[in-house]
Amino acid sequence: MKVGPVPVGGGAAPASLAEHRIHITEEHVEQAIADFEQACADAGLIPCIDRETGDPFERLTALWRYHDLTIAGLRGLFEYGVVQNPDDILIQLISQGVRPILAVPKAYRPIRRVLVAYNGSMESAKALKRFIQLSLWPDITLKIVCFDLAADEAKPLLTDAAVYCRAHGLEPETEFVEGSPRDGLLEHAGQWQADLIVMGSTSRARSSSTSWATPRCTRSATPRCRYS
Repeated sequence: MKVGPVPVGGGAAPASLAEHRIHITEEHVEQAIADFEQACADAGLIPCIDRETGDPFERLTALWRYHDLTIAGLRGLFEYGVVQNPDDILIQLISQGVRPILAVPKAYRPIRRVLVAYNGSMESAKALKRFIQLSLWPDITLKIVCFDLAADEAKPLLTDAAVYCRAHGLEPETEFVEGSPRDGLLEHAGQWQADLIVMGSTSRARSSSTSWATPRCTRSATPRCRYS
């Protein structure tokens, strides 16, 4: 937490504020753990709870090596003022290769309609394939949409992607959309009423249509999934 200039006699205030935020964060964490344990119990699952300490970015990166999926809140990841720029943490995790990441909103929503952003790149292809192979939601309506390419480039890509999906038991819709995904993806997802957006990641984390959540994406209530 950064604090600007402090007047004479006010030096104790930043420390007090930091302690308060840490206390609030601990309360929220314990409540989240209790809710998670209850949800697992309701589903007949036995969770394993590890209370980690240290730098959250380093710990999440290390733990990912031995897990198949990372789940984080769209707005809940380090949002209590203890970690600077919490949106950046998610981007850093993606840039370090932590994927797939499923970024979810606060309110639960069943996943029935899934929108895949695809442009033929290796990263977007890996995202599509990993999502299909994991088969987390087998009974979905799937749509593959291609932005930012000429129509004659996009259509063959969409055809090939649809063939891959059919080989795995899914019959997708496909659509070519003019314009940039940065400007049009969330709007299109809203119009189509997508419950989940699947994207690939790139090294240009801030400027590209990256894996499952960018700073702009985290402000939407639609879950994001980064698989590549």
